[in-house]
Amino acid sequence: MVALKGHLILDNGTMLHDEIKSLFAGGAHKVVVDLAGVDFIDSHGIGQLVACQTTASERQGEVRFVGLRPKLMQALQITGVPSVLKFEPDLPTALGKLGEA
Repeated sequence: MVALKGHLILDNGTMLHDEIKSLFAGGAHKVVVDLAGVDFIDSHGIGQLVACQTTASERQGEVRFVGLRPKLMQALQITGVPSVLKFEPDLPTALGKLGEA
């Protein structure tokens, strides 16, 4: 699991994707990204979430995102990103879905 805090923006957005790539390169097949501590996401941060999903798909893996604040989810819904990424309401739900995969 990867837990984020603060802003997911241009200045630090690649750190998330780099960590996801490292986990999959190390043999992980299923990863949960906890966004509960994220209070702001810019367009670059959104791109990094999509890049994480792309990396997971390329490695025949899966990534689930949990804990996104409602206001951030509302903003993402405008972009259509939730239809591409797998958001779950909480960690137990994400782990359950990953266990089914």
